[in-house]
Amino acid sequence: MNTVRADGKRIIVPDEVLGPIVTKIFEWFASGEYSLRTLAQKAYGEGFRFRKSRSKILLTTLQKILRKRIYTGDFDYGGAIYKGSHEPLVTHEVWNRVQEILDGRHANKHRKVTHDFVYSGMVRCGHCGCSMVGEVKKGRYVYYHCTGYRGKCPEPYTREEILERQIARVLRDLVIPPAMLAWLQSELVVSDQAEQAARLQMARRQQMESERLQARMDVLYDDRLDGRIDAATYDKKASEIRGQQEQIRQKTRTTESQMLPPASEAVDLMMLTSKAADLYVAQPAAERRKLLHLVLKEASWKGGELRTLLREPFQELRLSNSGSDGNCKGLCPGGRNFDNWRGRRGSNPRPPT
Repeated sequence: MNTVRADGKRIIVPDEVLGPIVTKIFEWFASGEYSLRTLAQKAYGEGFRFRKSRSKILLTTLQKILRKRIYTGDFDYGGAIYKGSHEPLVTHEVWNRVQEILDGRHANKHRKVTHDFVYSGMVRCGHCGCSMVGEVKKGRYVYYHCTGYRGKCPEPYTREEILERQIARVLRDLVIPPAMLAWLQSELVVSDQAEQAARLQMARRQQMESERLQARMDVLYDDRLDGRIDAATYDKKASEIRGQQEQIRQKTRTTESQMLPPASEAVDLMMLTSKAADLYVAQPAAERRKLLHLVLKEASWKGGELRTLLREPFQELRLSNSGSDGNCKGLCPGGRNFDNWRGRRGSNPRPPT
């Protein structure tokens, strides 16, 4: 929105209502999950519409919005790009990704975007870092290719089946054998009970110490009122007690901030992840995208090879699985799998949650 500052200078400021929605619109489209039509419907549902008429934003208008550089804090003028002084609504990374997807779809505008491309915008080209986007060939075969947004790229077209096999292989690293899950559940229940008991005991000690200090403060206050101590002595002693009270409060805040979710939540997450990863290929495209958004942090494709980095705790889960022999042997204390899953330091450390 154009506005005027107190000094009379005209500036651009984000619209309090529409500004945050514009940010979401770019992020939604950058995910590769939406066509312009479905994006327009979602934006309208969020309250994005023309200010005066309150009518729905046209697809052509929406596309123009996605092309505007001004939302990044920069602006185009006379064929050059300038740095603006206004607050950006979109990061350069998200804006560039949106341009890649728009360019990739524009290059194939002769076809209708009716296919649900699972991996569009989720995998980057290992050569130039641009997004990989899907395209239908011969009416039924799906290929992925680099958008070439940064110039001609040597990465060839790749069949969706080849890309999918490698992604499924990555997800199979998250599948935990049922016997391993059962063992983890029993181990973590014991660990959780011990940890909760220790935290409860620590909280009680801190509470008792806090009450003791408050009792000392009350006695000190009575002594001052009754004239048994002078003002200087009271101020000195009261300051010492307040300092000790603040230390106790700080310890309590630290203890609370370090509390982990119940161990059962960690096991439930691992069970759900294992099941979803095991059935990945059979799931609908939308469900596959949800799972990938959940577990995948980075993915690149180069020369027919997929390289991935998972989000936590899935990366740790992947490492724990890869360090185990897969047949659930060695679960007893001292066994190789036992050490991989439980950790080598401490008696019952918890896996990442």
